[in-house]
Amino acid sequence: MTPDSSRGHSRFPSLGDCWNARSKNCFWVADQFGYRIGSLISWAALRLGIGPNVLTMAALSAGLAGVAVACWPGMDRQTGGLALLVGLLASCCFDCSDGMVARLSGRTSGFGHILDKICDLTLSLVLAGALGVVALNQPTRLLPDEWKPLLLVWTLLPKQVFSVVTWLREGLDRKAATKPDLTSRRTYERSKRLLGNLTDDAPYRAGVALSWMTGWYFEFSLIIHTVFAGITVFYMYLNRKSFG
Repeated sequence: MTPDSSRGHSRFPSLGDCWNARSKNCFWVADQFGYRIGSLISWAALRLGIGPNVLTMAALSAGLAGVAVACWPGMDRQTGGLALLVGLLASCCFDCSDGMVARLSGRTSGFGHILDKICDLTLSLVLAGALGVVALNQPTRLLPDEWKPLLLVWTLLPKQVFSVVTWLREGLDRKAATKPDLTSRRTYERSKRLLGNLTDDAPYRAGVALSWMTGWYFEFSLIIHTVFAGITVFYMYLNRKSFG
């Protein structure tokens, strides 16, 4: 922690400090759920000397553990879905806490930023791939069985592409030498917040877990990834000048 020279000792951040260190551009669910629990995690981590990269790996591990239980041979959907829900939401909370710890401890780094993105993408791919493979041998409620291999491939694409596109745009924003057009920026921000509240990691992961638990996995996947594909096209249209 930053030493307090006037008192001769280091001051640990309070819970309020942790809460105020959260990302100010987060979406509603992340703000009301992920960052509230994440602030508790970051507060404890700072006192225990746990670094932000450890929390990033904890986020990946929690998510992978939930996926592993859900896909365990002989595991029923209800128990597996509950474990998946807990693991994925715990992952979101750890994911929110790593940035707070990095900012409050002065340990932000390019490596930590890249590690966070890699872990997010890894969990997303493993989640879709593992559940999709297991679901191939399970009945669907409305969709023909012949669609399942195509749906498995489909679940591996739109969200991942959307994530990469948004990360590229973030990088372009940081490197931009000129100020963005304010009118287009307002349209972009409003659209981003509206669509982001629907597709943010916490509601998306909760939807995956609940659809797995109730037997609607492929039906949910078809809808949500079609939404991701549409949002990606819309997002690239709004940012066509940056990508052009």
